[in-house]
Amino acid sequence: MFKREGTVMAKILITDDSDFMREVISVLIEADGYDICFATTGEETIDKYVAEKPDAVILDIVMPGMNGLETLEKLTKMDPSAKVIVCSALVVQNKVQQEAMEKGAYMCVPKPFNGKELRLMIKNCLEE
Repeated sequence: MFKREGTVMAKILITDDSDFMREVISVLIEADGYDICFATTGEETIDKYVAEKPDAVILDIVMPGMNGLETLEKLTKMDPSAKVIVCSALVVQNKVQQEAMEKGAYMCVPKPFNGKELRLMIKNCLEE
């Protein structure tokens, strides 16, 4: 957690290869006062996780190179306490959602998502 003017702010790493989706999620959650950083690939996510030490990660599945499920597995092996919310159109498929949860996802959110629900999931994730 990071302090800014006496308040504690959580750092959120948003990983999505879509500029549009990174922007949508960022605009949606920045009103809650989070410190936000970004990654566009699984490899970059791992590097940023180590360097930035975010409190939570919002992770897409479909990305070039290492996909989100592979990234999730590496993150949770590196840090079993990592808080990762998988946000992807693929989580509507039960097999994909089950695999994400087995690999350590805190929650799976289908795209398109409800903004209020995503904000609440992030809040709940950080409070656990």
